[in-house]
Amino acid sequence: MRTIYGYIQENGSVISGGGEGGGHFDVTKGGPGIYDVHFEPHFNSVPAVVATQLWERSGSNGGSTLDNVVLVSLNNNMVRFKTGTSAGDAQDRKFTFIAIGE
Repeated sequence: MRTIYGYIQENGSVISGGGEGGGHFDVTKGGPGIYDVHFEPHFNSVPAVVATQLWERSGSNGGSTLDNVVLVSLNNNMVRFKTGTSAGDAQDRKFTFIAIGE
């Protein structure tokens, strides 16, 4: 079992992250709100992936639950995330993710 995790900046740079059980990742920015996370080495099968958007500018009461991150595509070597506004528009946002698999 391997776990790869990360905290990604709005511009696609890695704030923190790594892997347990071997492996690492890199991020390619694909446009507004689009982030491709590549796993190295690839998982043997499609991993389970979860993500959460961090919206710090919202203050202590939190942001809109409609501001979110979604998984657009997923396979054994990469996942594509899309972050956006409560209106559904793509926008660069910080987010965290965890990928777990064989």
